[in-house]
Amino acid sequence: MRERIDSPVRRGGFNNGLRVGPSGELILGQFQALNTFQNGDWTSLPTVEASHEGIRALDVDSEGRVWIATGTGLAKRTSHGLESIVRVPPADSTSRRAQAR
Repeated sequence: MRERIDSPVRRGGFNNGLRVGPSGELILGQFQALNTFQNGDWTSLPTVEASHEGIRALDVDSEGRVWIATGTGLAKRTSHGLESIVRVPPADSTSRRAQAR
């Protein structure tokens, strides 16, 4: 669910990417949310839908899709929110699996 906010910069947090989206909107990736500025308003899409590990980087491809690298994989922005594409297990469970072999 999108939430209207005053400014993500005022809220603090680390900025992990700034891109221009397919409709000319500014997209600001922060650890806890994907923020969009369009027509004078900020909206925020919490990252909980895609990852509890937050946004690490973002990019927009040539077809206007917004891709988000998170602490646990890859997600993309859709009209319904964030869709998890690839989920990566946390590092500690991967190393345990390798030790078991």
